[in-house]
Amino acid sequence: MATHLPDYPWAPRYVSDLPSLAGLRMHYVDEGLNVSAPQGRTWLCLHGYPGWSYSYRHLIATMVAAGDRVVVPDMPGFGKSDKPKRETAHSFSWHRQILLELIERLDLKNIILVVRDWGGVLGLTLPMAMPERFAGLLAVNTMLATGEEGGGREQGWPARLPNSPDKAVETLARSPHVNPAELTAWRAPFPDRGHHAALHAFTRMLPVSARDDGAALSRAARQFWRQEWSHPSLLLSDPADPLFGTIAMDTLCQDIRACDEVSLEHAQAQLAEHALKYFGRTR
Repeated sequence: MATHLPDYPWAPRYVSDLPSLAGLRMHYVDEGLNVSAPQGRTWLCLHGYPGWSYSYRHLIATMVAAGDRVVVPDMPGFGKSDKPKRETAHSFSWHRQILLELIERLDLKNIILVVRDWGGVLGLTLPMAMPERFAGLLAVNTMLATGEEGGGREQGWPARLPNSPDKAVETLARSPHVNPAELTAWRAPFPDRGHHAALHAFTRMLPVSARDDGAALSRAARQFWRQEWSHPSLLLSDPADPLFGTIAMDTLCQDIRACDEVSLEHAQAQLAEHALKYFGRTR
């Protein structure tokens, strides 16, 4: 995989001994000068499909400059992490458990959870398992996939996926907000079809019926966000998002106590700016 990527200077970190990884190597970015500060804030950023930690390169730089810690894992099958060749290796529960184990291994605290699309489908189920570690939410175009009426299938999300999962990266790369120098970074994790298993698997992993893996977890998470969550929550909605658009975000905001929702175009590009304004600075 390419090592010289624009605006992505951070040294790679890897973990392979988490129980659920079963020897696979998982890459993550972990930056910030105040890692040991007792009141330090940690931004835990979970990428979407078909992205990876490179998606958060601007936020990483901004938050580290503000004195915060930023942790951005690459899910197995994406970015610099190992890529199982079998689609069946991937499941909602497996990816979620890996994220929980990583949080515990790094002993992350005072977490502001940052999620976009698939990162939120998984990530929004994490705080209920360890609520004492979380202190805020920043969500962009995502949803709780509860498998009920009004969920993904009813919103027509499968029809909006690329005709082939292999084309997902190229669809992202054709965005007018991706310059030619960045195309290498988006394509780098998927050099051939042998590395595409996660791209195929994630198109079928989103729970769309009540019995699908992850649906019950998502329903339990919805109750947590409605009844137990008490921290600041900012939802940024890009109406142009082809998969998790305004309907999904309006629904999500209704399910999160005292959330604030802002509609923006190209919300990802403005993520760091709005996060700092909303959550304030650590010092």
